Amino acid sequence: MPDQEPSPARAGLVPWRRDPGGQVLVGLVPQDRGAALPTREVNGRHPLAAALRAVRDARLGPPGPRREVGGRRRTAPTWYWPVEVLGGHETLTWLLPAAAAEVARDAGDAVVESAGWALPLRQVVLVRHARAGQRSSWDGPDAERPLDARGRSQAATLSGLLAAYGVQRIHSSDSRRCLETVTPLGAALGLPVLAEPLLSEDGSADDPAGASRAMADLVARPGQAVLCTQRKTLSRVLPDVLPGLGIAPETVEVPGKGGLLVLHLSADGSGAASVEALAPPPS
Repeated sequence: MPDQEPSPARAGLVPWRRDPGGQVLVGLVPQDRGAALPTREVNGRHPLAAALRAVRDARLGPPGPRREVGGRRRTAPTWYWPVEVLGGHETLTWLLPAAAAEVARDAGDAVVESAGWALPLRQVVLVRHARAGQRSSWDGPDAERPLDARGRSQAATLSGLLAAYGVQRIHSSDSRRCLETVTPLGAALGLPVLAEPLLSEDGSADDPAGASRAMADLVARPGQAVLCTQRKTLSRVLPDVLPGLGIAPETVEVPGKGGLLVLHLSADGSGAASVEALAPPPS
């Protein structure tokens, strides 16, 4: 997978909440000629970062699996992330999904007509460490190789993106470049970064089965989590871990440096899981 996959021209959200009777409602932004789903131009930003800026005055839940609209021939797609609005929703116009689909035609009926995306999910985000220069240009032990300037910029941007997932625990390979990738997130959230040697390249090479068990255990634990590791570790453990979630390993590629694999898991463990690949942030 390339370090930067093609970016959409626009990115946005499908805000949703439940009314007192339990029905799902979709939030639209009032406009002069009707209403629309909140979107923003990407303009060189990470698409998820652009989408999250589309609704600033609401408290949002973690982004659900991404939906794509358009993109045929010469038209660039728009990406949408469904998010539950937990508070501050007074500025949005709330409609039943079918009614919202009639109004927000630019988004495509498939994005809002069905409430199938309004499910109780939790996310575990697998992060490949940010840029750390070339292995050949580092004289010390590889495990001590730090992030370079571009990597530090990526780590700062990743902090904001990852915080959107309501992170409750942060795990990392004990390699310096992995720890430095998620240290800004830990500082922003007031959470410790828990080092796991089996998530490192050396640890997973010495004990591949143990590394797979460790990854599976960290994924299975309750709550929203971030796990930062390295390419070789992901290549070793994903073929063992993903089938247990009902995901075919051959459909998942290891992301570029600073890239994410977002595991969307059923909150009660009864539903199917899915994986969403997100490109690294610009650096």
